[in-house]
Amino acid sequence: AALDATLRLDIRYAGKDNFLGAPVYAEARAFLQRPVAAAVARVNRALRAKGYALRIHDAYRPWWVTKVFWEATEPAKRAYVANPAKGSVHNRGCAVDLSLVRAADGAEVEMPSAYDDFSPKSHPDYPGGSEAARRHRDLLRAAMESEGFTVDKEEWWHYDHPLGARYPVLNLAFDAIGRPAPELARAGQVLLVTTADWNANAGTLQRFERTSDGVLAKVGPRMAVWVGKQGMAWRSDEGAPPPAVEGPVKREGD
Repeated sequence: AALDATLRLDIRYAGKDNFLGAPVYAEARAFLQRPVAAAVARVNRALRAKGYALRIHDAYRPWWVTKVFWEATEPAKRAYVANPAKGSVHNRGCAVDLSLVRAADGAEVEMPSAYDDFSPKSHPDYPGGSEAARRHRDLLRAAMESEGFTVDKEEWWHYDHPLGARYPVLNLAFDAIGRPAPELARAGQVLLVTTADWNANAGTLQRFERTSDGVLAKVGPRMAVWVGKQGMAWRSDEGAPPPAVEGPVKREGD
């Protein structure tokens, strides 16, 4: 909404109008990684020039919701939900579920199926339905693909951004997004260590120091560091916060 105030939200999983028939989000909000959100805003601006606008149904989805969806879906229809063992592009903040409305009045336009329809009508190449419905679906697809998104092979409304491969699976609640951990909020200096993956034993370190206006500013260049032969892990000592995503858990002396 900060990037484009004309984007419309219809967050189905914050209410009962979804395939579960029950809310799973406490707030009707949508989040995406910033480059992906910017791409969606550009699509919306391009569509408004043609008399249409985007209506967003879902974006970032905490991992636990993906697990609930999987367990609530009968095995024969699990092609329509993500396997929590792998995580979803939604969990990475790089997938968005959306549809089209008329820009003038926000009225819904006809599509070959409803949102969350677990049938062949939801496929992006479904040949049935009215000509107008297929035209709207294909207009949406062309606009999204112009910004690098790819449509899910089962759902005309689901689009993945290629940056999804760069972000981790997240399990953050909506109210925790953008809110620093208490330890970070109090810190005057921070060392940020980044590695290629959990098992890498070397990485880079960047120093930060809090300025007089409260911002953590970079200090000096990045430098190469050694993190130990077993790589990285979440803390398990007393008082450690719960892991934000799945990964190895260790304590000093393991």
